Amino acid sequence: MATDPEDPEYTPNPNKLKTMLQKADSRLNSFWEIWRSEYLLSLRERANQRLNNEQQTPNEGDIVLVEEEANPRSVWSLARVLKVQIGRDNKSRSALISHNGKEKWRAVNQLYSLEIQPEFPETHFTTFVMSNLDNDIDSVSLAGSEDEMPQPKNRFRIPKRKRAFLRPIPQQHSPLQGPRRKRRELQDSGLRKLFCAISEQEGGSKATTEAINESRAVEKAPPPVQKEFEQKMAKKQREKARTKTSDRLKQKLADLPRASAQKRKRKKRKQQKEREIHDQQRAERRNEAEEVFKKTVKQRERRSTLILECEEGRINERKNKRPTDRRHA
Repeated sequence: MATDPEDPEYTPNPNKLKTMLQKADSRLNSFWEIWRSEYLLSLRERANQRLNNEQQTPNEGDIVLVEEEANPRSVWSLARVLKVQIGRDNKSRSALISHNGKEKWRAVNQLYSLEIQPEFPETHFTTFVMSNLDNDIDSVSLAGSEDEMPQPKNRFRIPKRKRAFLRPIPQQHSPLQGPRRKRRELQDSGLRKLFCAISEQEGGSKATTEAINESRAVEKAPPPVQKEFEQKMAKKQREKARTKTSDRLKQKLADLPRASAQKRKRKKRKQQKEREIHDQQRAERRNEAEEVFKKTVKQRERRSTLILECEEGRINERKNKRPTDRRHA
């Protein structure tokens, strides 16, 4: 054991130090609880309640400290105010806060706003800024700016194109005679008007001009006539979409019964072969089972004959032993 050079009789004891430290901690905790429950509460009661309420009333979006009775203020957690509930006396009583990812209701007395506050509220700030902006806008002048200065004339002349930038559409196809969805898209678009103008200028195909005239007439017609026209166009598209039966397809359809008869014959042959194979396998299994049965019967007969012979031998031995025993007696 290590000793103190000044006091050689002293012997350190670690357990004693631990007990002393524990006692000091318990005393500090009890002192802190008494100080909080008696001194701080008395200060709170003496303070003016209105001033405290005005300072501590939180607003939506404020970050506040949540009171925890078992912990000191330096360890209290932060929370954000989501909603403030006002009572009948137009005073905030409770608030909805988001604390550690959860929404909880807490009394306003348990929430303490941070000491960081703006010098003046937002309403005064907005009114001050807007009034200054109005004064600044009235005092602004455009003297010497680019809007008042004379702009130099453009020296370059860009010639306009006389030729159309779209090719003429072939005679067999016209987008206006397309399906219903495409026609709806092209009905009120600027591309359709441009297409009509270019086709008229370039002397487009006969089909396109007829389609344009027809579409113009339909646009001026009443809605039932437009519906009939749309139905006719849809019917034409369906007829075009249907596949026409060709000679090759007709020949295939004619050959179908022959092919079906041949397939039936092939199926019958396959079935017959499968049945024959199945019957052969079944006969082989039966023969194997019969042979196994015969072998087992023979083995049982042999065992029974051996057992009988053994019993007869034992009986004979007993008979032979009896007269010899009588003679000795």
